[in-house]
Amino acid sequence: MIFDVAPLTITQEFLGIAPTFESELTGFALLTVLIEVPLFYLCGWRRFGDCLYFAVVNVVTNLLLNEFLSATDAEFYWQIVLPSEVVVVMLEFVLCTYRISDNRRKLLATLIFTNAASFLAGLVLI
Repeated sequence: MIFDVAPLTITQEFLGIAPTFESELTGFALLTVLIEVPLFYLCGWRRFGDCLYFAVVNVVTNLLLNEFLSATDAEFYWQIVLPSEVVVVMLEFVLCTYRISDNRRKLLATLIFTNAASFLAGLVLI
């Protein structure tokens, strides 16, 4: 399955702990934050509060996306991934404009860039 990023299961496997669905979702969310928040910062959003808010929004949308995709029929999975990512960007934009309202065009471009980067990183890692 393809998500924003690959799960953190190496440590769990090394320790002999079988990964659970919840731990995989947590790993996806953590890796997404580790990829997207630094990019968000590098795109010019330097206030700590903005970055923290963006991280929280990212965790929420990532968990929602991965929960939705896990319930998707495998036959239609690839047809749903890209439209789902578009919905995530739109949802993140709406949530971020609530707190971060400086420059909406720049914000939208940043969200598209960060989500595309983490999506591509997920493709590479899988």
